[in-house]
Amino acid sequence: MEVVKLSIRLGRDSFQYNSEVLRKNGKFYYRANGAIIKITPIEARCVIRNPRLYYFSIALKLHLLINKKLKS
Repeated sequence: MEVVKLSIRLGRDSFQYNSEVLRKNGKFYYRANGAIIKITPIEARCVIRNPRLYYFSIALKLHLLINKKLKS
């Protein structure tokens, strides 16, 4: 299993948390705040390259999916 640790942030230091992109058996997962979701290889590559929260970013999309999973 391959793990890439990320620091997701909004702005410079106003909001920040740690997350990880996991690759296992050719499948990709995103883990943050104790929740794990399956993601596509393109989403994994995009969030690794740009771990910032802003409109239309993959990081924001994954952030919202994680929060939705945590609430259910």
